[in-house]
Amino acid sequence: MNYKTVLFPILYAIAAVVIISMVKSPGLAGERAGIIAMSQFEGHKPFQYRVLIPATVRIIEFLTPAFIENKVNQLAADRVEKITESGLQGLSEDKARRLGLYGYRCVAYIILNWFALFLFLLTLRYLALSVKAFSRLTCDLLPLGMIAVMPIFFDYGNFVYDFSHLFLFTLGLLMMYRERWPAFIIIFVVALLNKETAVMLTVIFVFYFHSKIPRQMFLKLLVMQISIFFIIKLSLYFLFQSNPGGIVEWHLIHNIQQMSRLTYYFQFESIGKGLFSPFYIPIPVPHGLNLPMFVLVIALAVYRWREKPAFLRISTSYFAISLILGFMFGIFCEWRSYYDALPIIYLLSALGVIKLIENYRLNKIGT
Repeated sequence: MNYKTVLFPILYAIAAVVIISMVKSPGLAGERAGIIAMSQFEGHKPFQYRVLIPATVRIIEFLTPAFIENKVNQLAADRVEKITESGLQGLSEDKARRLGLYGYRCVAYIILNWFALFLFLLTLRYLALSVKAFSRLTCDLLPLGMIAVMPIFFDYGNFVYDFSHLFLFTLGLLMMYRERWPAFIIIFVVALLNKETAVMLTVIFVFYFHSKIPRQMFLKLLVMQISIFFIIKLSLYFLFQSNPGGIVEWHLIHNIQQMSRLTYYFQFESIGKGLFSPFYIPIPVPHGLNLPMFVLVIALAVYRWREKPAFLRISTSYFAISLILGFMFGIFCEWRSYYDALPIIYLLSALGVIKLIENYRLNKIGT
């Protein structure tokens, strides 16, 4: 067995732990969208529509022997008490009580979060290998770069479905590119149960495959995806119609106000304390509508654009739709809302860096 077969998965597992340790707020006891409320199926809409992880947590809880669940709950309650007494976390009395009562669910959720991140890093490697634009060693190393990239997305709290969405969307891209249609449809269903924006996979499918596969197959797959989306969306709507909240949240005015602040385009913040890392990390990270970050990332992504894999280029086709929806219905600069763009932009930017290095070496040899 090649040592890399074992080494890099271990490194990805460690990288996932490091990334989770930098999350400021892991999404545990929030009344609107925390894992406790959502696993009780009492979260607010539209968050409660994203049922995959809450339902999985409840299934794990159901299958766990009572003595293990009770022991973990007790350990969690002791931990919450120590954290509250130390003042490391600003927990309200109600949140502390809920964390103590449902500690096992929180632990199960945290493990699922780590597992989703690990699987994302592994899937990112296979996607990089599939597009055949990188060396094998580069594909092995690329996922580790997420340790530096993902803190940009942690300005706001982590939501229950974020890391699973990142993994499932990337896996959907991989199965789509490889034309593994039965697997893609299954992943599409699961991804929609996790977060409805997985429907953006259909947009990529339309732009990339409309002339690449037989017309009959294309139309069949398209109708299947659209039908699945509406069936799931309507089912969840009726299932949670009595929950507080609405189908979407309206944030247009807030976003306009944010964009009117000049300082927001040049904002850097250090990595703050988190539940798993109570130490202040003085590393400046770009946040908000950070203009230097935008310029750098876009420049790297489009550098020698036509030489990059067509699938990655065409996969950017839904970005405009996503940004428009984010501007109206989300916090525009809350980058965790655009996790589905991360694998595409990351690989395009990584290729930009590689091509810049190649160009520099060629110029150096020429002189």
